This record gives sequence, structure tokens and C-alpha cells, in this order.
Amino acid sequence: MHRKQLEDITGGLFLMTIFTAIWIIIAEGSLQGRDHWAGGVVFSIIIVYLIVNYNRLNKVLRNLSKGEKENDDPIEKEKTKRFYYIFAIEGIAIFVMRVILENTGHINLFFPSFGLIVGLHFFPLAKLFDREFYYAIGGWMCLVAIAGFIIAYKHAPDYVAPAIVGIGCGLATAMNGIRMIREGDELVKG
Repeated sequence: MHRKQLEDITGGLFLMTIFTAIWIIIAEGSLQGRDHWAGGVVFSIIIVYLIVNYNRLNKVLRNLSKGEKENDDPIEKEKTKRFYYIFAIEGIAIFVMRVILENTGHINLFFPSFGLIVGLHFFPLAKLFDREFYYAIGGWMCLVAIAGFIIAYKHAPDYVAPAIVGIGCGLATAMNGIRMIREGDELVKG
């Protein structure tokens, strides 16, 4: 088993757990109990599942010997650097978009725009890490964001678009987390 692969999986699983929680907080914060907190309950179960499996895979990782220094691989260093660039560009784009929407009086489009930017960032990640599944996640999140824009433009109540985007994007990050758990399990089994 390659330690670096398991480190990447557990790191990704950690991020997907955090992002799933963020998306459902957005959705439930918008709905304010209109769904009788059903989304929060369902996603809480999923988040607990992700956390339990993160801890399990992390325990396996801690028990592995450090072995050779895999961090000295120049290709991996370059991938890591590009990942941070993509992540930074995503963060800057979200900030700039927020300022523009705030100053133009279109803050109701924040969550669909946020979902669109997050969805778009999966496309360069798919290419960088050679993960076909990321194209599906990115595509799904972009479709959910577009649905959010349509809902916002149809003058639906302000809570609807953020709820749809939050639940839709939360599903994407949760499914990616579950995929990572399966990938980690396959790696551990050898």
C-alpha cells in the first residue's frame, strides 16, 4: 500500500466532510425549519458516517511506517502547488463575486454563484489529478447552480435558491466523500 495515496484520500475525505457540512448549513439556514429539519438530519447521518470512516482510515495511515520520503517527488510537488493555485483562485473568485453582487444589488444570486464557482473548480482538479469522477461532480454542481439562478430569477422566495444549491452541492460533496471511503478501503485491502 502506498502511504501517499492513503494520505491523499484521507485529506480529501476531510475536505469533503467539511464542505458537506457547510453546504447543508447553508441549506438549513435558508430553510429555517421549513423542511422540519429533515435535510439537516439526513446530512448529519451522512456527515457522521464520513467522520467515522475518516477516523478509521486515518488510524490505518498512522499505523503505516513512514517509509521513504515520497514528498520529494517533483511531479507530486508540482501537483500540490497547482492544487493550491486552483484553491486560491476559487477563493478569490468567490470573494470578488460577493463584492460585485453586493454592490450591484444582486446578493440574492450569491449562493447560485458560489455553487457555480465551486462546481467549475472541479474541472481543472479532474485534469490535474486524473479523476474522471470530478467532471461529474463539477457538472452536477454547475447544473444545481444554474437551477438556483433560474429559481432566483423566477422571483421565488429568497430561501429557495440557497436551499436547492446547498442540498444539491452537499449531495455532490457527500457522494465524493463516500467514493473516497471506498477508494481508501480498496487501497487498505490491497
